[in-house]
Amino acid sequence: MKGLKPALGIVGYISLFTVFITSANKFMPGPDPAWAPLVFLTMFCFSVLTCGLIVFYQPYMLFIDKKGKEAGQLVLATAKWLGIFLVVIVASVMVMVSR
Repeated sequence: MKGLKPALGIVGYISLFTVFITSANKFMPGPDPAWAPLVFLTMFCFSVLTCGLIVFYQPYMLFIDKKGKEAGQLVLATAKWLGIFLVVIVASVMVMVSR
């Protein structure tokens, strides 16, 4: 099941981040509107970095070990699993909304 672990890592990270964002207003006030772009862009950059590390660290290590083909296959397998998770999540949301 090549690529499943990093894809699960991405979905897990996004899930935790979503829970944090949706419940953040319960334990801290919203930022001053002047600070909102800074907060948003910093969180966005942090998320991109985190997701990049989750997806590309192991392929990078394989590439360094002269296993470029395996590295590429792992990235593609991760993309495939993320696509599958996306379809399942969208279908689940559509079912919940239609009720």
